[in-house]
Amino acid sequence: SYIIRKNNSVLFIDTYSNDNSFEFSETDFKVKQYSFPKLTDYACKFAVSDNNCYIGNGYDLYKVLLSNNSYSKLLNTGDYEIYCMSVSRDDIIHLSALKLSNGKNIIAQINASGQLSIIDENVNKVGEMMVRIR
Repeated sequence: SYIIRKNNSVLFIDTYSNDNSFEFSETDFKVKQYSFPKLTDYACKFAVSDNNCYIGNGYDLYKVLLSNNSYSKLLNTGDYEIYCMSVSRDDIIHLSALKLSNGKNIIAQINASGQLSIIDENVNKVGEMMVRIR
């Protein structure tokens, strides 16, 4: 499971069942249930920006809008296997993944509008952690 602290609430994302996720409101003390795609606990990678949560789940990458907890898929299932990722405050994702079409390990970037750009496909190394160095 994963916990995301928001301004006046806490979102609990269950990685075992897609029907057990909920948000607890600290203003009115109510709990609201949410459904997310079926997530595999051992394969889940989470990255949170100011406005969104990104969930890498094996061969899928989802964007969750923290304003209403709706989600959309960013990558086609079966194009990449995501190893690790990070996101900037302004929603630029950096990730290490296996490109399934050619079996190469890649480093890629997804911009705020969801467009993927491969930064390096020739290094053929797996990233363990994506950390921005300033």
